[in-house]
Amino acid sequence: MKKSVTTFIGIILAAITFTAEAQDQSLLWKITGNGLKNPSYLFGTIHIMCGDYVLDEKVTTAITDTEQIYLEIDMDDPALAGKMQKLVINKDMKNFSDELDEDEKKKLNDFLIEHYNAGLEQFGVLKPFALMSMILVKRISCESAKGMEDLIQSAAQKDNKEIKGLETVEFQMGLFDSVPLEDQMVWIMDLLEDDYPDDYDDLMTAYINEDLDQLELLMAESPGMENYLEMLLYKRNKNWVPLISQISKAKSTFYAVGAGHLTGDQGVVSLLKAEGFTVEPIN
Repeated sequence: MKKSVTTFIGIILAAITFTAEAQDQSLLWKITGNGLKNPSYLFGTIHIMCGDYVLDEKVTTAITDTEQIYLEIDMDDPALAGKMQKLVINKDMKNFSDELDEDEKKKLNDFLIEHYNAGLEQFGVLKPFALMSMILVKRISCESAKGMEDLIQSAAQKDNKEIKGLETVEFQMGLFDSVPLEDQMVWIMDLLEDDYPDDYDDLMTAYINEDLDQLELLMAESPGMENYLEMLLYKRNKNWVPLISQISKAKSTFYAVGAGHLTGDQGVVSLLKAEGFTVEPIN
């Protein structure tokens, strides 16, 4: 797997960089103790999956057993679509294609026309992270793709559970604005490399198998991520823990965040334990 490719995967999938021990091979964690009347649950997601993926029964059971759902952002916000439309457009409608050389422009333009019937003249005004998502869903080796947050949202709606967010969409989009444009251009072009579908297949297989050790191995080839771990992971984890503590003491809650936020010394699991909670993997 190319280092630059895995760097991009780390960014777009909430930086899945694991340091889990072998016995903790689970994406679902139960939170108890420290004054909680009922358990809450913490689930690690991967944001884009093949269309035939379904949530594991243990995940849907945890959703049913809790009173409310928290995602990274509130997917039920009726104003979300309108906010996103504004946030994904470059300032002054600037077209980022000027950052690419002629060969890169042609390769990206041809791809967009093939898959979306429009090229860089139209899509170049989008912020790179928005275009990355558009490219990603066409590059994975699936007949169709879906967002895992959509699956969780559907399960929550069936149970009439309220969905809320740990962060605002404005905050999340601001994170990508903090990444240098040069790096984002590299990530866009890496998505078009011939071996990218195989790389993503490896990532999805490890995720489906809840093989955190393999996920760690895949991401270990991405030293460039070191520049963004504090911004994308550690700082956000520290912000979330007091929120999770307060929210869980009021209502039993199912939390779903990018899987990379869960583990490691500065992961949410360790930080919750440090606050006095019991956090156990559900296998």
